[in-house]
Amino acid sequence: MTFVREVRSGFYSDFVFECKMCVIEKKISSTKNTAVNSTIAVGIGYTQLSEFFAGLEVPSISANTYQFIQTNLQKEIQNTAWIKMKKAGEEEKKLALEYGNVDVSEPHYYIITFIIFQCSEKGELEKVE
Repeated sequence: MTFVREVRSGFYSDFVFECKMCVIEKKISSTKNTAVNSTIAVGIGYTQLSEFFAGLEVPSISANTYQFIQTNLQKEIQNTAWIKMKKAGEEEKKLALEYGNVDVSEPHYYIITFIIFQCSEKGELEKVE
C-alpha cells in the first residue's frame, strides 16, 4: 500500500492508500476525537475550542458533534480508569496475601501498607515515618 493523498476538513482527515498489486484504493479516516480529548485533558469546553479554531481559521465541529464525542470519550475514560483501579486493587490484594497483611476477623480485610514520601528543601524525596 502506498499513500496517494490526504483530504482535510478542519482537524479531520481522510487518507487514501492504493495497493500496488491490485490497484484498489483504501480510505482511512482520522478521528475527530483528538481535539475533544485535548479539551478534556486541559479542562476547557466547546466554546474555548471554537474560539481556538476561529483563531486558527479552521472550521470548527458543531456543538452536537462535540457533545456526542465528549460523552463517548468520558465513558471510555471512566471504563479505563475502572479497569486500572480494579487491576491495582487485585495487585494490592495479592501483595497483602503474600506478606500476610490480612485481618483475621470476619469479613476478611486486606491491609494495604502505604509508604509516604515528601520533598525536602533540596528537592530530594524523604520517607515520612
